[in-house]
Order: sequence, then structure tokens, then C-alpha cells
Amino acid sequence: MLILQVCADQGIAPGGTKGASVHLRHVAGALGNRGHRVVTVAKREPVYVNPHPAPVRSLDRGLLAAVREFGLPNLVYERYSLGHTAALEFAHGHDLPFVLEVNSPLTVEALTQRHAPVGFAEHAAEERLFREADSVVVVSRPLADYVERLRGRSDGIVVVPNGVDPAAFPITAAHTGGSTLAFLGHPKPWHGVSRLADVVAAVASRHPAVSIVVIGGGLGVGELMHRARATGVDDRITVTGPLGENGVATILFDSAVGVAPYPPNDFFYFSPLKVVEYMMAGLPVVASAVGDVAATVGDGGFVVDPADDDALASAVSLLLHDPNLRRRLGGIGRRRALAEFTWDRVASQIEQAASALVGGSR
Repeated sequence: MLILQVCADQGIAPGGTKGASVHLRHVAGALGNRGHRVVTVAKREPVYVNPHPAPVRSLDRGLLAAVREFGLPNLVYERYSLGHTAALEFAHGHDLPFVLEVNSPLTVEALTQRHAPVGFAEHAAEERLFREADSVVVVSRPLADYVERLRGRSDGIVVVPNGVDPAAFPITAAHTGGSTLAFLGHPKPWHGVSRLADVVAAVASRHPAVSIVVIGGGLGVGELMHRARATGVDDRITVTGPLGENGVATILFDSAVGVAPYPPNDFFYFSPLKVVEYMMAGLPVVASAVGDVAATVGDGGFVVDPADDDALASAVSLLLHDPNLRRRLGGIGRRRALAEFTWDRVASQIEQAASALVGGSR
């Protein structure tokens, strides 16, 4: 099957390090590994931190330019981008099945998190895409409920949580006595990363070597560092900046606990890549009980009340105190990730949804 993967989001660079770029790359790669030909058509020019596994062509040149070069696809598969309906219209115009991948409710996100203006056109485009897509792939149950309300029906909605590449983590965390807490990603307001300064301050008396490594960077680090200076723990924080997969795996191998300290959120629609990557690396997870996070972590760590900083610190302290417990929970998480959260599993679920639309051809 020839699949045209479309991404009209200017903020998502094929080959980049942010979570959306990781997702774009691995969906393309996993579908390719299952025998499909994938061509990615993107608004943003590619970068080469992590090479994209499919040919990348510019969306500015139009979808027809890609078709002239590679042939008419069997499927148009678009990562939902705010206000973009051209891929849907292209698919309809050429009598092709259209699958929409929805990673977040972009109109809600733009208003509540990015404080960006969203008008009637963007809302209308979102509802149209949800209603007219032949199938909608979403990353979480809360997001499925959101799509269903606008789509007006549940048929064609498939929940496919994010995955991780086992090959990127050939060895698992050593658990040899270190006291480093790992946060993977470029901090955003909804990550709650500044809370980690208080966690470190709370457990430092019992674990004098405790530290944090932020595997990423960006403007969001400033809030964490501000809080760290206020609590006197700024010397315990390391920020790596963007890293490729090998660099990420190396740091997780040397860490003790993977943390995801999300604040309270009544509509947590994410499927956090960081959580499944911690699990694949053999790290026990300490995370907030929001959205589908508890269902993802299972018995691979501790999930606590998102409003309870003391519970967060207590869970971290317990794990730092007991390397055998870290090893046991990390092993449970690793096995769970291998069974349920690989990119091949993601691709197989997408393939299943697509095959029903294109008659199972490849």
C-alpha cells in the first residue's frame, strides 16, 4: 500500500526531537517496516537530528506534486493540523480513503494552552474533518470521547496509544545506586516540571545525591530553574538540550526514576511518549493520575494524586531508597512496553483500520 502521510503543522519538523516529530517519524517508519511505501508531505522542512525514514516532500508544492513523483496513493493519512482541510479534499477528489490522526483537540489547545486566536473557520474545519474522515485514529480514550461528540458517532474511531522503539533501548537501566530523576521532553506548562524542584528539596535530606536531568530544553526550562533557585536546588539540575535517540537512551540507562509530574487536568487527552520510553528503558515511573496515564503505567511504577506534591515526593523517595524495587518495577514496565506499546503495534492498528477501507491491498 502506498500511503501519503500529511503534516501541515509548521511546528513539526520531520526528523526533529519534539514529541510530535518523534511520532511522525516512527509512524512512517513502522508502516514502512510492515511492507508499505510511505511518502511524507510536510509543511516544515526536515531536520536531521533523527533522520526521517520516508521520503519528505514540501506541502508548499502541493499534494499533486508528490503524486506525480510517486504515483496515486492507496491511502491519505493526515496528522490533524489546525484549519487544514486540503488533504481531506484531495482524498475526496480522487476517491481515496482518508484517515485522520488526532493527537490533541487543537482548537481547545490553542485557546487554553497557547492563547492563540481561534475563529469560526478553525472550529468548522475541525468538525468537518472529524465528521468526514473515513476513520479517525486517536491517542487516548478522553480524546476519542471528544472526537465522538463532534463526529456525531463512534464508528470509525480507533484508540491507538503512542509507542516506543525497542531497538532504541537495547539495554535497560542499571539501577546501581544512582539518584537521578529523569524528565524527558521539552517542558511545557501542562507538564508540571517546576514541581520537581520541590520534590528534590523534599527528598534531599534522605537522599543527599538526588538530582534531576531534563532531557530536552527550550523556554519551559526557565520556570523550573526559577523554582529551583527559590528552593536552593538549582545546582542539582542538569538540562541537556535536544538529543538524538542514542543520547536519550544513554541518560535513561544511568537514571533511577522516570518522572511525569502533571498537574491536575480534567481533560488530559495526551498519550505521553515519555512514560512509555521510561518503561521501555526499564525505569520505574512516578506519574500523576490524569487521563490514561494510570492505565499505561500499570504496575510499572507509582501513580499519585496530581494535586499531592507530598505523595509525589514520597513515591520518589521510596524508589530511591530501594534499588531492588526499582529493578522489579522497571522490569514490569519494560515487559509491558514490549507487549503493548511498540511502534509496530501502533502501525498494525493503523494498518487494520486502513485495510478495511482499501480492501486489504498493499
